[in-house]
Amino acid sequence: MRKHDKENLQALLQLPAYVFWKDSQNRFAGCNNAFAEFLGLMPEDIIGKNDREISARLGVNFECEWKEARSCKSHLVDKEGVVHHIIASKRPLYNDHGNIVGSISAFFDR
Repeated sequence: MRKHDKENLQALLQLPAYVFWKDSQNRFAGCNNAFAEFLGLMPEDIIGKNDREISARLGVNFECEWKEARSCKSHLVDKEGVVHHIIASKRPLYNDHGNIVGSISAFFDR
């Protein structure tokens, strides 16, 4: 990865949004600190898990029904019962050959 690509990625991860990306098996491959803090976990506790595993671990409803496979308005209920109304967006991630290898998502607590 080129230096400016790394700098751009670091800037993206510092945005005031909850950002995560998943592999082709729909398991978390990474996230920004804001997303990990929202869940009350460390990034290494999230990576490799799927939505159900995170939901079960935290006692939260962490699934979103995607409309048009790109955006979602939903809610997350945390383990204290606090409802977070979210707006989320999802896009595919491609490899150098143009194949989809995962997805990247971001959401805001509205």
